[in-house]
Amino acid sequence: MVEEWYRNKKRTYHKCWEIASGDWCWALFFTDDAITGNYHTGIESSAVKCEEQIKWGIATELKRRELL
Repeated sequence: MVEEWYRNKKRTYHKCWEIASGDWCWALFFTDDAITGNYHTGIESSAVKCEEQIKWGIATELKRRELL
């Protein structure tokens, strides 16, 4: 279910980008009908780690909503 939400732009919006220090920032917003105002952000050492954290954030929200 996490992969489904990760790929579905009607449910989530996420992005990661490199910053001047060489680290990577990421942001995750939920865009589905049950918008809660919850979002997740962070800084990681690579784009791959950002993707992992975005998926973790999706899983966390799905568990909170009792969907996982």
